[in-house]
Amino acid sequence: MNRLSGNQTKLFGYESDERIEQVFSLLHNGSIHPVGPELIFGKIYDYIGFNSIQEELFRHLVIAWLAFPLSKLKTADYLRRYQGKEIEINTVYRFLGKLSGKLKPEVEQIDFAHTLEVLGGKINVVFYDLTTLYFETSEEDDLRKMMGFSKEDKLLDVIKSVLFLQKIVVTN
Repeated sequence: MNRLSGNQTKLFGYESDERIEQVFSLLHNGSIHPVGPELIFGKIYDYIGFNSIQEELFRHLVIAWLAFPLSKLKTADYLRRYQGKEIEINTVYRFLGKLSGKLKPEVEQIDFAHTLEVLGGKINVVFYDLTTLYFETSEEDDLRKMMGFSKEDKLLDVIKSVLFLQKIVVTN
């Protein structure tokens, strides 16, 4: 073992400091990419069958939105910064137009076929909707006992209204 100045021992004496500095000088933020979302959601994406859609942007957007549900602008920024994909926001908007038009039937068919397979050929659906209503009042009554945040982030009296529909059989 090599001795450094003083009583400190150098653990890795066979490696020169210059070599270590050389390796670290090659690293930069642009060379670091998070791979978790692609490893996990990419496999699910392929398993469902969406990989048959020949649109690379569709894959990037689906996986990004599953991992980080952000706005379109922030998603484009995420893809640029962390995935190294230079995608302009206008490209995203144009693609979403294409998705809602030409690609929608294909996406729906893949989704429906996979859901049918997973559920053993029979689909029963439960629809659930929760709406938060708020009232600007200074008095509390039996209907408005709970305080909460509205969609506008105001701390007001809140009523939560829930709607359930069930036992609707869906066929294609």
